[in-house]
Amino acid sequence: QESGVGVRLSMDAAIAERKPELATCINDHKNALPTGVFKAVITVGASGRAKSVGFEPEAVSATPLGSCIRNVLTGAEYPTAPADITFRVPLHVGAS
Repeated sequence: QESGVGVRLSMDAAIAERKPELATCINDHKNALPTGVFKAVITVGASGRAKSVGFEPEAVSATPLGSCIRNVLTGAEYPTAPADITFRVPLHVGAS
């Protein structure tokens, strides 16, 4: 179980490195933001590269905001792992 926690922390660090770019996406598309919290659903391959980036709610995927965030998260460098890993990243929007 310890390694799972370590991988999760490493994934969080990979996302944290992209926060300025994620903020740019949100600022550029602030008129089309969903209310509340939405999540990026990222599947990372064993190589440390994102295999897919989706969203909850899924409707975000088809928007320019979704495309911008997907491009940022797809380009991030994640830690390598013994197998594919899927994890969710909450993206908070609005006053919080």
